[in-house]
Amino acid sequence: MNRIVLFMKMKGVVALAVTVSMLTFGCSAREVRPTSHEEAGTVHIAVLSVAPWSEYVDELQPEFGMKESEALAQVVPTTSLLDQKIIDALSMGAKAGLPTSISDMTRTTTVKSGAPTVTESSSSRVKKSGEIPSDGGEDGFTAPGTTKELGKAEGDIGMDPMMRHLAATALFQEVKLLNMFIKNAAVGNKSNYKPYIVRLQVSAMPTARNVPYDAYTTFTFFDGAEEAGSGSVNTPAKLAGSQEESKESSRMDKPDVPRVVPLLVTDNLEGILHSRSEEKIREFTAALSGMIGNVGVASALKRTLKAFESTKGTDLNSLLTVARISDNTLSVRLGAVKKGKGYTMVPRTHNITLMVLAPIESESIAVASRTTMRNARKGTVLRGRSDLEMAEIYDDVLEVYSLERDKGNRKIIGSLLGYAQDNNLGAFTAEAMKLRCIGEVPTGAPGEDCKKHTKRYAKAIWLNVISMMIGSQYGSTHFDLPGVPGPEPFTEDQTVLLMDDTKTKTIASLTGGKNIKKKYLSAVLRVQDGKNETVTVTDKRGAKIGKKTVCVKKKGMNNFVAEGVEVTGGGKKATFTFPSLKAWGYPGQWGCADGDRLIEVTYKGECFGAKGGSACIYNTLYKAKSKKKEDKKPKVAVTVAAKKVVVQFKDAEISGTATLDVSFVRGKKYTGKVAINVAGVDVVSLKSKHRKGSNGKLIELIPKDGRYSLDQNDTLIFTLKNLTEESKVVIHYADDDKVAGKVELGVKVVKVK
Repeated sequence: MNRIVLFMKMKGVVALAVTVSMLTFGCSAREVRPTSHEEAGTVHIAVLSVAPWSEYVDELQPEFGMKESEALAQVVPTTSLLDQKIIDALSMGAKAGLPTSISDMTRTTTVKSGAPTVTESSSSRVKKSGEIPSDGGEDGFTAPGTTKELGKAEGDIGMDPMMRHLAATALFQEVKLLNMFIKNAAVGNKSNYKPYIVRLQVSAMPTARNVPYDAYTTFTFFDGAEEAGSGSVNTPAKLAGSQEESKESSRMDKPDVPRVVPLLVTDNLEGILHSRSEEKIREFTAALSGMIGNVGVASALKRTLKAFESTKGTDLNSLLTVARISDNTLSVRLGAVKKGKGYTMVPRTHNITLMVLAPIESESIAVASRTTMRNARKGTVLRGRSDLEMAEIYDDVLEVYSLERDKGNRKIIGSLLGYAQDNNLGAFTAEAMKLRCIGEVPTGAPGEDCKKHTKRYAKAIWLNVISMMIGSQYGSTHFDLPGVPGPEPFTEDQTVLLMDDTKTKTIASLTGGKNIKKKYLSAVLRVQDGKNETVTVTDKRGAKIGKKTVCVKKKGMNNFVAEGVEVTGGGKKATFTFPSLKAWGYPGQWGCADGDRLIEVTYKGECFGAKGGSACIYNTLYKAKSKKKEDKKPKVAVTVAAKKVVVQFKDAEISGTATLDVSFVRGKKYTGKVAINVAGVDVVSLKSKHRKGSNGKLIELIPKDGRYSLDQNDTLIFTLKNLTEESKVVIHYADDDKVAGKVELGVKVVKVK
């Protein structure tokens, strides 16, 4: 708070005081303003993992549950609350101190022995000028009244129902698409490309704190065989910040350029539960005081403007965004973190997972990157290193190792940087031997002493050279592609279970394979005809000794080709669908012995398994689906008006009576009778609730052998007796086919006095 007080004297009597108060809140640390990319920071890249796409596709596919009602409930939530108040008050006050008059009287009494007492009086009057009234405190005179603060807005704001349902539809559809997008990934022509999952680590390293810059990094993927060891990924011209495009970096016109698909998570939002309270008070106070004659006077003028704003909600700040700008190039934005009212780049590591489609002949991939720093508010771009600055960096390295600082050595340093980025120590050392030392000794072979010198310090020179990447706009990395493993046949020693639904299909599953592709897999179920026959059994001499039943097989086999093939578990399990053997009469008169049903599996038209030699045959066991008895329901619908039977009786009673309405409705095609029986309590009567007889009374059902029979739809009034608190009323009913049902009801007791 700043406070300024001014005093002015008017004839030594009048003083004017002016007070200005200012309150400020939420001050943040001062932001650093770099002038170049090097002063702001660097972005570095590394490859964490590389694996064939087929090993991850099943694991990466999400399965979100979403219903229409859930989508409707989740869309357009309240994400921000705002409460704002403004108070403006003006007050003016005056006070006066009037002059005063004070009287002083003195009495003296004298007492002498033998003499009368004498009392003497004297008086005086003193006049006093009025005092200047107090200003009422530091803030000036208290206002004669106050302005009430504005109240909060009450009530919720409604939402257009059409917009809400449209938003819910979009959310529902998006969740369904998310549940399929991995399996439907654009993996390209598999004859030209092989897909991989590549996980990159991208690290932002600011040079100083409170740097308000976003980093925009462009990644380009090349065939690593042409880039490795050449040093062309990061040439000195690129590192110097030259705007010229290198011919080596432009390979978009060649068909063997890799393709990248940012298929996986490409956004990272910084969500801040933001609660902010900001108060600003501007205050002006003027006070005038002094003496007029013998009267003290004071006046004040005061104005206060108070603005209060409170917001609570969620601020979203993008920390990572990935976008593809061409088939082999990505743009990655590393956003600055929100800090108070500003932004700051913080040391942070991001993991970016991509699908890389490598040319079918590629064995490695090279990645080149270029980063630009943009002001988080204005979008202005920092400049990169100039040629002169780059030359100075080269000279610093040369000077450390007593090497000539000339154009030739600088060119060699640039080449060394390329070899260091490719992790090629052999080529790096050989190139370093070309460096010329200061004051080279002419004795012996030319340059012999310098070569020993550079070879001795080759690893140290490597560290100095690779450190040039700190502060540079450019970066690169290189990684080998693991070979895509070929398919492996299913486990040999397994018996395949044939599950027949007896109507349309027979299912068979084989497990234990690896990297199997659905498009190349096929299977045939071979079933040999045969039937059981009784034959005579003879001994070695030909004498008849009895009879037995054997399976007589016919020549040849019936072949059923798989109508459907599914591969799951990342190529480990295959499921084949064949026609129903039961529907075709197998087993029965055909296929009378196990072993007559065999599965032969082929892959790309060739044998795919070693069981049975080159025949690739798996033995099977057959099982037909057993028919379950269907739970039939009675052709009558029963509705009970109450969930419990209400019984009223007095405390002295131990049982009571009650009535209950039960409706019986027969099915549309059912014209038979309904048999009714009541268990658990005694029945007084069953009467129709609406139908009356010729005598005008409600029709009553007459039981036969304890059962009642109803020949039409009706609602019956059950009159029951002998009900207690422990009673259960069970109503049994059945149609003419004796398909039965029942209704169970408890008893609710109401006691009356």
